[in-house]
Amino acid sequence: MRTMKERRMNMRDVRRSLGFWGITLMFVLCIAPHQTLAADEGSSQMLCAFTRALDCDSDSGCSATTVESLDLPEFMKIDLKKNIATGVAPTAMTVNQKVTQIKTIQRLDGLIILQGIELRGWSAVINEQTGKMSLTISDDDEAFVLFGACVTL
Repeated sequence: MRTMKERRMNMRDVRRSLGFWGITLMFVLCIAPHQTLAADEGSSQMLCAFTRALDCDSDSGCSATTVESLDLPEFMKIDLKKNIATGVAPTAMTVNQKVTQIKTIQRLDGLIILQGIELRGWSAVINEQTGKMSLTISDDDEAFVLFGACVTL
């Protein structure tokens, strides 16, 4: 069993690595569902915003946190034609972008389900009618859960 200090250090390392890949994965998860929506409506790009985040681990359960504290971008730009997701900062939409590719996209009962692997497993679900979305990034001992919404550009 790890000590609290070791756990904090591990979580910092996880958050740093998720900073790049987590943002990219989250963006990808948000993008794939809306890519289908955007394609149906003639638009090829989506913008997703993350509004709520949870940090969960097997020892202490889940606690509310912020997207910023997880070193993740607040926004994701999705290009459906290129099948990529890009995490962007709100003040510099074209600077310091992190890009990832969406691996799996499926539709089920009005939902778009996205999945992939980027240092950890991730999965996103987007409601085709409302644009509401959830994203999870997980490994064997911890997970990050994000909620938000996407719109077509």
